[in-house]
Amino acid sequence: MSLIPEIVFGTVEHQTWSATYETVPGSSFLFMGTDVYGHKLSYAKTKAGIVDADSQDIQLYDVTHSQVIAEVIGITATFPSLVDLGGLDNLPTGPSLLELRTRRVSASSKSVKVAGITVG
Repeated sequence: MSLIPEIVFGTVEHQTWSATYETVPGSSFLFMGTDVYGHKLSYAKTKAGIVDADSQDIQLYDVTHSQVIAEVIGITATFPSLVDLGGLDNLPTGPSLLELRTRRVSASSKSVKVAGITVG
């Protein structure tokens, strides 16, 4: 039995023009670790997409250990689209702060959007 059937964070839409990764407001959460839950999280999904940028990159990032848990690059779907972050690697065994990060990939003054993260 999973102790985390599904958790949703940061449902407010966030638009950014940043070409470097930035934290999606409201998406940070404390993950107690695989030792506590007895298993790895099996998925992470988010609602995201480009507004007028060429593409978008998204990461699930472990702030505590400074490492990427999952990443999707080159997203070209328009907002809102469901984006699966794929396999969740490097999940910590102990308590860690995780967050969703995004950036645009294109010329300046272009933007992308993200709205929340669901993990389970």
